[in-house]
Amino acid sequence: MSLIKIYSIAKKVRKQCEVFANSKEARSKDYYESKDLACMCAVASHALLIALKDRGIEAIMVRGKYKKHYECYPTHHCWVEYRDSIIDITATQFEVSKKVQIVKSKNPNYIRMRRIRVSDRNPLRSWGIEQGPSHSLSRRILNIN
Repeated sequence: MSLIKIYSIAKKVRKQCEVFANSKEARSKDYYESKDLACMCAVASHALLIALKDRGIEAIMVRGKYKKHYECYPTHHCWVEYRDSIIDITATQFEVSKKVQIVKSKNPNYIRMRRIRVSDRNPLRSWGIEQGPSHSLSRRILNIN
């Protein structure tokens, strides 16, 4: 699969996440009305992982740290990896201008801590209900037109 196709899928999922973040259903979430999708990285990355899987693309979701941000605000971050690339649809929360950032997996700003596969039933359950992903939530997001 080409990165051009993956970029197209990621761009669509990013838009669906933006719509969801502004919906009534998201009112209780930390990312409600977040223009840069801050606090939505786990949910958005999981939705992207599911969207890629639906198209037969085997990718992984990663929990880690975004180094530039972590030095000031020690919080975790999530993104998707495919082959030797990182696809980050919430990097805008770190003042990255691109809504879909694709960089090489060796990019020093991304520090990996845990890899998550689409088959994991409760990915990142420790993130709590306000920021944590789930299969049912990802499906609701992906059904947004």
